[in-house]
Amino acid sequence: SLKNQYSLAEPFPHIEIDNFFSIDYLDAVLKDFPDLSKLKDSQNYKNQNEIKFANNDYINFPENIKKFFDFLNSNTFLNFLQTITSIKEKLISDEKLNGGGLHEIKSGGLLKVHTDFSKHPTNNFDRRVNVLIYLNSDWKEEYGGHIEFWDSKMKMEVNKILPIFNRVVIFSAKDYSHHGHPEPLS
Repeated sequence: SLKNQYSLAEPFPHIEIDNFFSIDYLDAVLKDFPDLSKLKDSQNYKNQNEIKFANNDYINFPENIKKFFDFLNSNTFLNFLQTITSIKEKLISDEKLNGGGLHEIKSGGLLKVHTDFSKHPTNNFDRRVNVLIYLNSDWKEEYGGHIEFWDSKMKMEVNKILPIFNRVVIFSAKDYSHHGHPEPLS
């Protein structure tokens, strides 16, 4: 049923799954999540399209976060993604976490609607799928931060998803997979 839900979603294939991980496990990951604004290896994006922090320096991640990424890059999880997305080619993880890793958007931050790069910057593989795992505990609707999915012409929002704790959002990385959260977090 998840496979059908994914493939039939509009405006492009996607799915949101709540309570994907055990709460205790994800609580341990959240407890170790660093303040990215204070880490020297974090990237500080502050421009008209995005105000956020990101860090893909796996070597320096806390142990629980390393284990988390080890699972997300495992054959078990990749096979799950392969099944749910119906992608025929074998999925390969990106251990360098290009465009991935840890992301943090603080109050006032945003991410304008965009599409992601389609070719990996160093190995030229196709980017096929995105996985977002939200760690926002006690998140309220009025804070905003919904990920918005827009139509192929970027004329209108078709779907939006609240970024609550233990929600996983999986979506196809296509040239028409317009997504973001264009309104600043409150």
